[in-house]
Amino acid sequence: ALLAAVVRRWDDLERTRTYLTGGMGSRHRDEAFGDPYELPPDRAYTETCAAIASVMLGWRLLLATGDTQYADAIERAVYNGVLSGLSLRGTAFFYTNPLQRRTHRAHEAAGDEGRAPWYPCACCPPNLMRLLSSWEQYLATTDDGGIQLHQYASSDVEADIGAGNVSLQVRTGYPWDGRVTVHIAQTPDRPWTLSLRVPRWCGAATVTLPGAGSPAAVAPGRFDEVRSWRAGDEVVLDLAMPVRVTEPDPRVDAVRGCVAVERGPLVYCVETADVPAGVELEDLRWDARRQPVEVARPDIAEGVVGVTVPVVRPTSDDDLTAGAIPYYAWANRRPEGMRVWIPR
Repeated sequence: ALLAAVVRRWDDLERTRTYLTGGMGSRHRDEAFGDPYELPPDRAYTETCAAIASVMLGWRLLLATGDTQYADAIERAVYNGVLSGLSLRGTAFFYTNPLQRRTHRAHEAAGDEGRAPWYPCACCPPNLMRLLSSWEQYLATTDDGGIQLHQYASSDVEADIGAGNVSLQVRTGYPWDGRVTVHIAQTPDRPWTLSLRVPRWCGAATVTLPGAGSPAAVAPGRFDEVRSWRAGDEVVLDLAMPVRVTEPDPRVDAVRGCVAVERGPLVYCVETADVPAGVELEDLRWDARRQPVEVARPDIAEGVVGVTVPVVRPTSDDDLTAGAIPYYAWANRRPEGMRVWIPR
């Protein structure tokens, strides 16, 4: 009965009170959830610790039910709502994580213009360190029947399941690349199940199994393969990662008529540093006549994939472009304007 009650609350939370980034908590007063679909991007509270709490609850629900929706929610929160709380250098922190910052703002107190090196109420910095240092514990689970891979990172997984000892070598360029290779390094003689999560954001995924002539399409959710594995077997999961243009729920008044950009598990944003010279971020509108294009962004960090988004100004017919970077990486340059949701 208690589990059913928690699941009902979680379903309502995910459906009506969670930001695109996985952030939670829309009201600064009382650090509270607002009404259903009350999700203003500029006034979002979305405390770093709240995103971490959602990961911890999602993990417990995943353990209790095995439902991959909770692993999906963990992924979204970690890659977006949690990581945004930490600078790329790992030395400064956000307490709150809004989805919009205006170019022109009222006076801000010293320390409010970007991430801070510490806070008088220092819950977020140690909470971040705890979660990141325990990330390995969120990658996989086991039961008597086999191993379930929930999050994708290059790792070595060793487990004792009902059939015996298993050792896996997982190699991937995730989240930039959607290929995940699972090498069976050690396996018992008896059959066991290898389970792979296929994220719900992925519109096209394939799995290549040992002995198969070609990849097979798999649906979002959980892919299970039961067999007597051999040492040296490899399973390759390929997750397509095209740039996605995301529409908001029309009941979210604050972003009605806007779109956002996603790729793989990452939400993207546009900062002032990546708009054309002499143009203000607030003047840009999404140009639906053209398509966004992914592009390498080594200026942000090694391996980062950015997106070039098509934009126009209402007062001009000029075709312009702006750069979008992963939301978690914003405010590592001069903190000026930023927005996740771009008006049409």
